[in-house]
Amino acid sequence: MATLAFNHEEIAARELRSELYELDGISRAAVEAHYKLYEGYVNKRNEILRKLAEVEVSSANQVYSEIRALKVDLTFAIGGVKNHEIYFAHLGGGGGDPEGAIATLIERDFGGVAGWRADLKATGMAGRGWAWTAYDWDE
Repeated sequence: MATLAFNHEEIAARELRSELYELDGISRAAVEAHYKLYEGYVNKRNEILRKLAEVEVSSANQVYSEIRALKVDLTFAIGGVKNHEIYFAHLGGGGGDPEGAIATLIERDFGGVAGWRADLKATGMAGRGWAWTAYDWDE
């Protein structure tokens, strides 16, 4: 039986900064709920990688196969891990509207901050609950 040839290390959820529980505008319960989601993504990522270490590579198929399903779910789990790590790192920042070059691009592409926020929120709701604003250097 041939299996995937990769090594992985399990990760653990990072500890929260204690000041996140005292922020204005977000309750302790909301912070704890997001942290619980984060822990779930970390655990699911580790579980999927353990399963991938055992999967038979000859069963790979683009319509359905265990390896395909696991790889799709792995991208979602890792996205959830990284999304929450960035989320927790930015909580408690100064906030405010974008400034500088990104503000100019938002104005150009969305007609302003209100249009950008509406588009970002709709994108998050239409997807799996989160969306990113990114800049493509090639376009």
